[in-house]
Amino acid sequence: MVVILAGSVSCQKEASNGPPPQPPAPVTVARAVALDVPVYLDEIGTCAAVETVDVLPQISGQLTAIGFVDGQDVKKGDLLFTIDRRPFEAKLAQQEAALADAQAVLNLAQVQFKRISQLHGTDISTQSEFDQAKAAVESAAARMALAKANIQSAKLDLDYTLIHAPVSGRVGQRQIDLGNVVKSLDKPLLRIENMSPLYANFTTSEQNLDRVRQAMKAALLVTEVTVPNQPGSLRRGELTFLDNTIMPQSGRLRLRATLENKDREFWPGQFVNVRLILKTVPQAVLVPNQATQISQQGPFVYVVTPDSKADLRMVKLGQRQGANVVIESGLEAGENVILTGQFTIAPQAAVRVLTEGTTQPAAASTAPGEPLVGRTIKLKEISTGKETTTSTAPVAGGAK
Repeated sequence: MVVILAGSVSCQKEASNGPPPQPPAPVTVARAVALDVPVYLDEIGTCAAVETVDVLPQISGQLTAIGFVDGQDVKKGDLLFTIDRRPFEAKLAQQEAALADAQAVLNLAQVQFKRISQLHGTDISTQSEFDQAKAAVESAAARMALAKANIQSAKLDLDYTLIHAPVSGRVGQRQIDLGNVVKSLDKPLLRIENMSPLYANFTTSEQNLDRVRQAMKAALLVTEVTVPNQPGSLRRGELTFLDNTIMPQSGRLRLRATLENKDREFWPGQFVNVRLILKTVPQAVLVPNQATQISQQGPFVYVVTPDSKADLRMVKLGQRQGANVVIESGLEAGENVILTGQFTIAPQAAVRVLTEGTTQPAAASTAPGEPLVGRTIKLKEISTGKETTTSTAPVAGGAK
């Protein structure tokens, strides 16, 4: 009986002791904030000059002078090429001589016509002589007009020997060297591109057409253009073109933004990221993107309750805003979401907050259309009061 009682007591002790309870899981949190954020479309585009001119010779002749250096900036009217002027000067002199001859013939015809006109109607001058004299005057006048036209043409050809810049811009590599003979309208001698302002051409899906059109009715749309992997190259522009047709092969729609480029930050033909700002959502709820998780039921976050429990909250995600993401429903501003440690906890599990901070994008991002970028925030150790520093890195692009 003693043995049985001892065994019973031993079993009761083991049952009463049991496994020790799990300690609260350590987590870090961030406070959800409400800020004005943009609704946008992110696309890939290419830069293009607002003016691209191929310089072609209007006449044929030998190239005698070049007035620029490859890659130079030129202004409208600057002398680029000179073609040998001597043949055209000689031709102009010939035409001027022909004009003088035509003038002499016209003067003689007018004198003869005047004489015959005085005798017209008498037996001395016949009707036929009168008609011939009149026709001679008209013919001489026509030759006079032709000679004047030939002089204008010769002067124009002489002017074409001096090839001037038709637009201001940056010249490319010349396609001919000094001493070569150029042919009229044969091939371009040079290309000039006006790079300021600059176009950013891009396309978007036809499913976005109605969104873009409605946004254009409300306001002038702003774009943000950046060079890939160069976040500091951001340049704002305006949407200035929406094509009148959708490309049938791809189902895409052409658009164009115009932006200033006096510093030549962007280059024609360069690939760029284009963000088209459609509108601004006031006081949207933002949390760091790392706080969100995906389950079979959809996205969710863990919210720390006042009694230090992990509350699983199903949410509806909006667009990415840099390192943060918009929560369209399921969360209120001011609530604390778990950033790290959420993979080791279950709903309603006890948690111990190590650090806390705020979801705070850069101040400039509160303006409509301004990008949300990462910033450094201070986190405070609850147990020790010691401050630490962490950074949220910017994320390129965004969900569409």
